[in-house]
Amino acid sequence: MSAELPAERLYRVPLAVLLGGSLLAAIRVPGLGIGLSNLLIAGAGLTLLWLYHADLGQHQHRLLPPVLAGLAVWLWSFVSALAGPMPEIGLRSTVKGAFYALALAGGLALFAAPARVSGALRIVLGFLLV
Repeated sequence: MSAELPAERLYRVPLAVLLGGSLLAAIRVPGLGIGLSNLLIAGAGLTLLWLYHADLGQHQHRLLPPVLAGLAVWLWSFVSALAGPMPEIGLRSTVKGAFYALALAGGLALFAAPARVSGALRIVLGFLLV
C-alpha cells in the first residue's frame, strides 16, 4: 500500500479537521479571543479550496447558485448587524460568517468533481453518526 494518497483522496484530512474543528468552539485561542473552531474551519476550507480550485472553474455553472445564496445571506447579516440595536455584536458575527464562507468555498471545490462526492459524503455521514 502506498504511503501517498492519490489527489482525489487528499480531501480526507482537511475535511476531518473541518468537521472535528466545528466541535471546538469552547476552546479560545489565547490573545485573539476567538474560538479555535473558527481558525480550524477557515484553515480547512482554504486547504480544500487550494487542493481543488481547478474544479471550481470547470463546474462554475452548477456552483454559481450556492455561491450567490451564501453571499446574499452574508450581506443580509451585515446589513442587519448595522441596523440592529447592538451593531458591534452583529458585526462580530458577520466576521465569523466570513470564516464560514471559506468553508463553503472549500466544500464547493471538494464536491465539484463527482469522483469525490461518494467518499466525502461517507466521511460527513460517519461524523454525523458519531
